[in-house]
Amino acid sequence: MNREGHAGLTLIIMSLLFSLIDLWDRHWLVILFLTVGFSMLPDIDIRFEIPHRKFTHNIIFAFLSGLGTGILFEYSGMDFWMGFTGAFAGSVLHITGDLLTIMPFAPLSPFIRKKFAIGLFRADNTVVNRVFLLAGVMVFLSLYPDSPINLHAFL
Repeated sequence: MNREGHAGLTLIIMSLLFSLIDLWDRHWLVILFLTVGFSMLPDIDIRFEIPHRKFTHNIIFAFLSGLGTGILFEYSGMDFWMGFTGAFAGSVLHITGDLLTIMPFAPLSPFIRKKFAIGLFRADNTVVNRVFLLAGVMVFLSLYPDSPINLHAFL
C-alpha cells in the first residue's frame, strides 16, 4: 500500500474501533490522528534504502517505535501512553495493510520468520489506495460525533 492506502485503512479501523467502544474525546482523537500519521513510519526503509519490509515491517519495530515515541512524549511533558499507542497502533496497522498485498514478508519476525501475504492487490495499485483513503475519510466523517454528516447516533 502507499500513503493514501495506509491512511485510509487506519482511519477505517480506528474510527470503527472508537465507535464500538465510544472513545471520541479529544485525547482519543489525538491518538487517532497520531495513529494515522505513524501508519506511514514502517516505509522509512524505502527512504533509507534498506531492504523493504524486512526490518521495519514486524512486531518488534512496532513495539520499539511505540516505546521510543512514548518516551519522547513523556520527556516533553505529554502522556507516554498517547505516544506509545499512536506509534504502535500506526505501525501495526501499516503491517496489516501490507499483508493485504501480494508481496510476502515476515510480520512476526524475529519470533516467526515465515512470510505471509494475502495477495488481494499490488501495493502500488492507485485505484485500491485511493478507494481506501476515500473510504477511510467517509467512515471517519460518518462516525465522528461532531461531524456534520454524523451517522454515529444511528448505530
